Amino acid sequence: MDFRKRLKEEEVIICDGAMGTLLYSLGFPTGSPVEYANISRPDLIEKIHRDYISAGAEIVETNTFGANRVKLEKYGLGDMVGEINLKGVEIAKKTSQGSAFVAGSIGPLDRLLEPFGNLRVEEAKRVFREQARYLLEGGVDIIILETFHSLLELKTAILAVREENFSIPIIAQMSFSQEGRTSMGVEPASLAVVMEGLDIDVVGANCGIGPQGILDTIEEMANNTNLPLSAQPNAGFPTYYEGRTIFPSSPEYFEKFAEEALKKGVKIIGGCCGTTPEHIRAISKVAKGKKVERRKVSLPLMTASRGKVVRIGEREPVIIGERINVFNKPSLQEDITSGRLVLLREEASRQTEAGAMILDVNVDMPTVDREIMRKVVLTIQGVVDVPLAIDSLNPSLMEEGLSVVEGRGILNSFTLDEESVENMLPLAKKYGAVAIGLTMRGGVPPLKAEDRLALAKEIWETARGYGLEKSLLIDPAVLSCATSQEHIREVLQAIRLIKERIGVPVVIGLSNISYGLPRRSLLNASFLAMAMEAGVSAVISNPLQAEVRNAFLAICALLGYDEFCLRYISTFRGTK
Repeated sequence: MDFRKRLKEEEVIICDGAMGTLLYSLGFPTGSPVEYANISRPDLIEKIHRDYISAGAEIVETNTFGANRVKLEKYGLGDMVGEINLKGVEIAKKTSQGSAFVAGSIGPLDRLLEPFGNLRVEEAKRVFREQARYLLEGGVDIIILETFHSLLELKTAILAVREENFSIPIIAQMSFSQEGRTSMGVEPASLAVVMEGLDIDVVGANCGIGPQGILDTIEEMANNTNLPLSAQPNAGFPTYYEGRTIFPSSPEYFEKFAEEALKKGVKIIGGCCGTTPEHIRAISKVAKGKKVERRKVSLPLMTASRGKVVRIGEREPVIIGERINVFNKPSLQEDITSGRLVLLREEASRQTEAGAMILDVNVDMPTVDREIMRKVVLTIQGVVDVPLAIDSLNPSLMEEGLSVVEGRGILNSFTLDEESVENMLPLAKKYGAVAIGLTMRGGVPPLKAEDRLALAKEIWETARGYGLEKSLLIDPAVLSCATSQEHIREVLQAIRLIKERIGVPVVIGLSNISYGLPRRSLLNASFLAMAMEAGVSAVISNPLQAEVRNAFLAICALLGYDEFCLRYISTFRGTK
C-alpha cells in the first residue's frame, strides 16, 4: 500500500486510538513504561492492534511513543531503544498483515529545549534520529510525530526523520490545551504555517483536549494551510476519581465528533487517551468510506513564530525591524561577542513594542561562530514572540540560525550568483523558510526597472527549481539616493512590475535610501510613502524612528488600509 496515494483518494482514513490507557486497563503494571510491553507482553499489544483493525482502523500506531533514549533511560532501559522500537514495528506489521498502514509513533522527549530548558537542539536531533532509524529499519509505512508542545522540538524531530529517510511520509500533530494553544504557547495557525513550509504530508492535533476542542483547533489550522488535516482527540478532558483517571466521552459522542470532523474536511480521524476500539468503531460507523471535500484556500505568503502568524502581501506592508544589525555598531558587537546579550534583548523588545512584526537578525562578524548565532536567536526568542529573518552571507551561520528558529523563518537573502544559490536555497527548503531573492548578480543591481524585472523572473524560476516559488520575497535592491537618484524611479517601477507580472510580494530595505545623508528619517518616511503607493509588501526599517512610524500610520489611512482611519485616530487623538 502507498500512503501518499491513499491520501489523494477522496475517502476519509480512520486511525486507531489510545495505547497506554488501554494497556493499563488490561492489567499492565503502571510502574513500567508502556513501550516495554513490546518485550514483556507482546500478546497485549497484538490484541490492541487487532481490536483496532477489527473496529475499522486503517492506520495502527506502533507502541513506541516514548521509546526514545531520554525517556527510556529514566527506567534503566536506555540500551534497549533499538530492541523496543524494532519489536513494536514487528508486532504491528504481524498483526496488520498489510490490512492497515503501520505508523511509527514518536513523541516528545519530555525535556525542554533551550532557551526554556537545557536540552540543545542538536542533542534532541540525535535522540530523534536514533529512534527513527530503528522504526524505519523495521519497515514502517509512515512516521507519526504526536503530542508535541514545542514547535522547535517538532521541527527538530522532522529534520531528524528526514535525515534518516527523506521520502518517508510524516504526520505531525501537536497537543493543545483548553485555551487553544500548547503548553509552550504554540497557536494552531502557527503550526499550520510551519508545516506548510516544511511540506509535511499531514498536520493535525491529538491528545490534550476532547473532541470539541480538537475541532476548534483544526478549524484554525484549516484557514492557514492546504495540507491534509488529522484529528485524534482524547475521550474528553480527563478527571480523577478515587485514584482513577476517568475519560467522559462515550463512543456515541465520537459518532457526532466524526460527523463534524468530516464537515471540516478532516482527512484522518482517530482517537487518543481514553479511547478504545469501541470509539474507533463509532467513528468508522459514521465516517468509513465517506468522501472528504478537498480543501483549497487561497493563502498569502506567511511566516510565523510560535504564537504569531504574519501574512505578507494581504494588506499594508509588514514592518521588519532592522536594528539587530552589528554593522557600524561597536556596542552591539561587543554585547554579542561577550555573551552578555543585554543590548540584544533590549533591541528585540523595543522594536516589537514599536510595531515591528518580524525582526531581522544580522550578526555577521569574523568573531561570530555558530555557537554565538545559536545563542543570539534563542535569546531573542526567549524575549519576544515574533518571526525572525536570519540575515547572513555565511551559509554556516545561516543554517545555525534557521535550525533554532521556532517557527517559519526568513532567509535573508540570496542572489543569482551560482555560489549564493547553491549555498542558500537548499537551506531555505530544508528548514521550510521564506527566501528573499535580491535582484542582483555579481554584486551590482541593474539600473532599469525592466532589467530588475528580468532578474526577478530568473529568481522565481530558480526558486521554483527548489520548490520555493511560493515561499519567495523579491528585493529590488534599493541604493542610497546619494549614489543614484535616477534609480529611485526605476526601483518604484520595478516594485509595480514584479507584483503585476510575477505575482510575488516585494520587500525593500528602506533605510538604504538615506544612507550617507542628513535627516535620514525624513527621506525614509518620504520614500516609504512612494513605495507603499507602488505596492510594496514588506519593509525592512527602523521602527523606532518616530517620523517613519507616524508616516506609516498616515499612509495606511490615506491608502485605505486603515478602515475609517480608526488606527490613525486612536494614535493621534488629542495631539496637534
